[in-house]
Amino acid sequence: MRRDGAGQRWESIEPDSIRKHDHDQLRTGTAPLEQTFERSGEKPFTVRLTFLSSRPMLARVLANTFWLVHQDHLRKLSVITCAHCLRLFIRFLDYRRKGQPDIASASQLCADVLKEMAVWLIVERRFKRKTAAHTLSICCWFLRHAKRLYPKEFDLAFFTPAHLFPNA
Repeated sequence: MRRDGAGQRWESIEPDSIRKHDHDQLRTGTAPLEQTFERSGEKPFTVRLTFLSSRPMLARVLANTFWLVHQDHLRKLSVITCAHCLRLFIRFLDYRRKGQPDIASASQLCADVLKEMAVWLIVERRFKRKTAAHTLSICCWFLRHAKRLYPKEFDLAFFTPAHLFPNA
């Protein structure tokens, strides 16, 4: 059972503080689908999220979340791994669209969709259980961040499933 005000933490942040960090533009507008990361002591690298363009409403939430989460100094491998898992999530949604209604916005996501993705990773993509568990956990981690940043975009009952791959 949810407590009153759960998921509303981001609304309590002062708008001036958000503008100071240039997050206000990301919350209201559309983030770019390509960005170059320049870390101190590393060669710059570019991350492209153009695969999100097929679902504009979902792309706004996922791309904005991606840039906000990864704006801090994370390792290059972490950023690329998260982008790869996000690409697999979009490929799953494309696969799912063939036989079921398409998911075009974050409000249409539910735990059952993520459970279907777990099966898809093993059956269709032929991932090992450990790899599928890791990929799904990154997707769930990312979607939890997206829900924290955009609570109004997600269904109130949205949650990410746990323990889909026991002993993996």
